[in-house]
Amino acid sequence: MKSLIKIFLLPLLCLALLCGCSAEPETFSKDGVSITLTSQFEELEQEGCVAVYGSRSEAVMIQKEEFSALSEIGINADSTLLDYANAVIKANGLTDSKAEERDGVVCFTYTVKSGLKTYSYLATAHKSEDAFWLIQFSASGKKFEEKDPTFLSYAKSIVLS
Repeated sequence: MKSLIKIFLLPLLCLALLCGCSAEPETFSKDGVSITLTSQFEELEQEGCVAVYGSRSEAVMIQKEEFSALSEIGINADSTLLDYANAVIKANGLTDSKAEERDGVVCFTYTVKSGLKTYSYLATAHKSEDAFWLIQFSASGKKFEEKDPTFLSYAKSIVLS
């Protein structure tokens, strides 16, 4: 399972980034993926990610894993999004998480404590011609419930090429 994407259990990378300016929709594109977020987001760098975007209170982490890297664990081009999401859950020992489809998006949630803060994640699974993509949306535990519908909306805007 060495090749399966490990979930980045990162604290939010962006707590001090942008002011609370009004947010207009903005589409970000990089290396075969585009997503519509808001103008409050800024691109950040994180090793192991295709792209990371952060705002003052939210983060989006985009990871890609080609089918060839997943073959040793039985995940390939014929695998479903649920197969992939369940493999990610298993590989990361997320025993309290369950993959499901919500409004057309295959996803699961999990929570991580980092110091005194708790962060919650909505992890979404996507598939292109050559790879699976794990796109995660995060906010502090207190804000996550409020942001969850927005995160699902962001996930629905994803276009892979």
